[in-house]
Amino acid sequence: HFCALNPKALREMLLEKQSLINEILPKLCKSFSSKKENTSINIFEGINGMKALFSDALRECKKGNYEIVMLGAGLKTPNYMKYSFPHYVRYLKNMDWRLIQPEIQGIKKSMKDLNIPVSKKNLRYLPARYLSPVGILVYSNKTIILLLEDQPSLIQLTGKNYAKAFKSYFELLWNIAR
Repeated sequence: HFCALNPKALREMLLEKQSLINEILPKLCKSFSSKKENTSINIFEGINGMKALFSDALRECKKGNYEIVMLGAGLKTPNYMKYSFPHYVRYLKNMDWRLIQPEIQGIKKSMKDLNIPVSKKNLRYLPARYLSPVGILVYSNKTIILLLEDQPSLIQLTGKNYAKAFKSYFELLWNIAR
C-alpha cells in the first residue's frame, strides 16, 4: 500500500538538512583552512574549466594582492571565452600582471581591440617562432598550464614550489623578451 506525503513535507525535510549543514559547516571550514599546504594537481577540460580557473585566479589575486604572470599562446583564450573574456579584462585594469606573448601578425591590434590594458611595464614579446598552443598562468601558489587546441585542457598545479619554479621560468623569459 502506498500513501503520498503532503508536499509541504519536502520543505520541512530541506529545512532540516539546511540546519544540519549550518551546524557542521563552520567546523568543516575551520578544518579546511587549518590544513598545512599540500600540493595537488587537478585537470580541467573545456570552456567551463577554463572559466572556473580564470575566476579562481582573479579571486585569489584580489584577495591576496598577488601578481599574475602569464606566458601567452598567441592570444587564443578570447576565442574560447568570447562572451566572458571582457569580464576578466575589466579586472586586469586594477591588478598587477605581466604577460609575454609571441609577436605574431596582428597580435598588437587584437590586444587593443580586446581593450587589454597594456604598457611596457606589463607586456613583452618573444619572436613569433616561439608560438605554442601552450600557455602558462602563475599566481599565488598556483600554476595553470593551458593546452589550447580544439577543446582547452588545463592542468592546475597547487603548491608553492610549483609556482616558484614556473615564476622563475617566466622571469628568465621576461628578461629575454623585448
